[in-house]
Amino acid sequence: NLRHARVALEGPRLIGKIAGLLTRGIAIDQHDIMRGGLDEMDGSDVEAAAVLSEGDPRQQHRVYRSFKRVFDVVASGLGLILLSPLLLLVAVLIKLDSRGPVFFRQKRIGIDGGRFNIIKFRSMVEGAESATGPVFASENDPRATRIGRLLRRLNLDELPQLVNVLRGDMSLVG
Repeated sequence: NLRHARVALEGPRLIGKIAGLLTRGIAIDQHDIMRGGLDEMDGSDVEAAAVLSEGDPRQQHRVYRSFKRVFDVVASGLGLILLSPLLLLVAVLIKLDSRGPVFFRQKRIGIDGGRFNIIKFRSMVEGAESATGPVFASENDPRATRIGRLLRRLNLDELPQLVNVLRGDMSLVG
């Protein structure tokens, strides 16, 4: 019986879930991870974040968790192998299109408060957030590279997250 939740908002997708908690009378404290709130969170925040992802994964049955982990390893491993030519092509295109690293890493929080770096293909110019700090990207964001616009439109910038799944930082959903 949750009465109070502390959440890290990352984008508009969570609004519906937060509204659901509010209608059940659960108080919400917001942490804005885009502006550094992630570092201020403690272990109690993880429980609330799990609530927003359709239940607390720590309460799932042990057999289900084991099956899910095996599925994540097999699916992400196969995905990385089968998609390796595409991943290599995207990496080369990023390097040819703009200066800077191929990958973008950002701190995230996982189960039990564990922190990890999410991996994505870089879709913005190098140092895009140095002047403004972290801000949400818009559809025609001037900081996006030519290849980056295409990667985002096709969601290819997300493919390196299969490495996070393989490591156990994240799980496949949907």
